Amino acid sequence: MINFTEKDISRLSGIKSSIERGFMGPEVKAEDKIRFYFPSPSYEYDIVIYNSKRIPYEKTPFPNTIDPTTEAGKIELKGLTRSKLTVCLIGHEVFNSLEWVGLHGIYIVPAHDKDSTLTFKRERDYTIGPLEDIIRAHKGNIVKVTQYFESTYRHPITHHPLIWNLNGNQIAGYGTVYNDRTTLIYVVLPQFRDNMQVLIDLLPALIDLRPELFPDIKRLNWLDDDEFIADEVKRIEQEISNEMTKITAYIKSKEDEKGRIEESNKFIRQILVADDEHFEGDDRLKPCVLKILKSLGFVVIDQDAELGAGKKGEDLLVSDPLDDYTALVEIKGTDKQNVPESFYSQTLKHLHKANKPNLRGLLVINHDRSIHPHKRQLIYKDSPELFQEPSYIGVLPTVELYKIFVATRRGIVSAEKARSIIKSDNLIIFNERNPN
Repeated sequence: MINFTEKDISRLSGIKSSIERGFMGPEVKAEDKIRFYFPSPSYEYDIVIYNSKRIPYEKTPFPNTIDPTTEAGKIELKGLTRSKLTVCLIGHEVFNSLEWVGLHGIYIVPAHDKDSTLTFKRERDYTIGPLEDIIRAHKGNIVKVTQYFESTYRHPITHHPLIWNLNGNQIAGYGTVYNDRTTLIYVVLPQFRDNMQVLIDLLPALIDLRPELFPDIKRLNWLDDDEFIADEVKRIEQEISNEMTKITAYIKSKEDEKGRIEESNKFIRQILVADDEHFEGDDRLKPCVLKILKSLGFVVIDQDAELGAGKKGEDLLVSDPLDDYTALVEIKGTDKQNVPESFYSQTLKHLHKANKPNLRGLLVINHDRSIHPHKRQLIYKDSPELFQEPSYIGVLPTVELYKIFVATRRGIVSAEKARSIIKSDNLIIFNERNPN
C-alpha cells in the first residue's frame, strides 16, 4: 500500500504536466517554436520521462550525457553517486538513438508497414515480475507500431526484451544493473492509446523498485503484514473467503448447467438462420426442423435416411398420431427476400408424383436469413395466385414455426393445437395474441 499526501499528489500532478509536454523539464519559446531542454545534463536528474509523441518542432540534444558503459557511468549506476531512472515512449522520434536522453546503447529502427501481431516474452533470470505484469496488461492497448529498438548494452547492464513482433523486432523492454540487488535503470515502451494511464499504472511499481528516487512518498507497505491485522479482521476475511469459494462453485455449476441447456435448445433458434448449404451436421436446417416437429408430437420419418446413401427423396414424411394427417415435407433455406415460386411448384410436383390418397404437402422455408425475423417480408406476398385453388399444401415460414413452438413451451397453446395450426393449407401465420 502506498499513501499519498496532498504534497505528494501535487508533485505527481506536476509530473503529469511535464510528461504531457514530452519531458520532465521546463519549456522555452524561441522564434515561435517550442524547445524542450534540461538546464543541466540529463544524468543529473533522478528521473527522466521522455515521450517522443510530444517532441517539439525543433530538437536540442542535451550535452554531456554519460554513457553507462564507461567507467564514469558504471560508478554512477552502481550507486556510488546519484543513479537515475529513464522511461522512454518511442514511436515519433526522428533520431536513430536515445543517446540524447542518456541511453547510449539504445538504437531506434523504423518499423515495417504491417506489424500487428505482438508476443510477450518473459526471461528467467534477473527479471522484474511486477513491472512486466503491468506492461503486459497494456499490450492490447499498443497503437500502430512505427519504431523498433535495439540494445547494445553489455555488463554491467542487463537488457530485458519484453514485447516482440513475429520477426523478432523489439517493441518494449527494460534494463537493469546488479550491485547488491537488481536495480531498474531504464524502460523503453511503444506508444499506447493512453500513455498517461500506462505511466500512472507504472508509477507505484517504480516507487517500489527505486524508493530512493521518491524520498517524499510515504511508504506504508508494512501495515499490510499479517502481524498488524486484528484477529477479528482475519476471521471475517476467512469467512468471506469461504463464502466466495461456495459462490464460485455455485456460479460454475450454474454456468455449466446453462451451457448444457443452451446447447440442447440451440436447434430452436437455429431454424431462423440455418439452411442445408452453409451449415453442417445438426446445425443444418433440416435436422432442426425435424426436432421441432417431433417435439410437437408429429411422427417424423427422414425420407433420405430411409432411401439410403446416394438416393434422394422428399425431406421428411410427417403424420399426426391422433388423425389421418400425413404430409410430405420440403425444407428450404434462402437468403432471398422474395422466395422463388419454384419451391412451391417443386413441392406440388413431389405431391402429385407420390400419388397417394389424402397425402398432403408442407413447405417449410427459412427465407431472408440474415434479416431480423420481425423485419422479414411476407412469403409469396406478390404471388397470391398460388393459394387461389386448393392444392393441399401448407407453406410454413420458420419464423411462424418458431413462434408456434415457443408458445407451446410457454403453455400458451397445447401441442395438439400447435399441430392443427401446422396442418393448415396455404400460408400459415400464427397469431400470438389470439392463438385459437
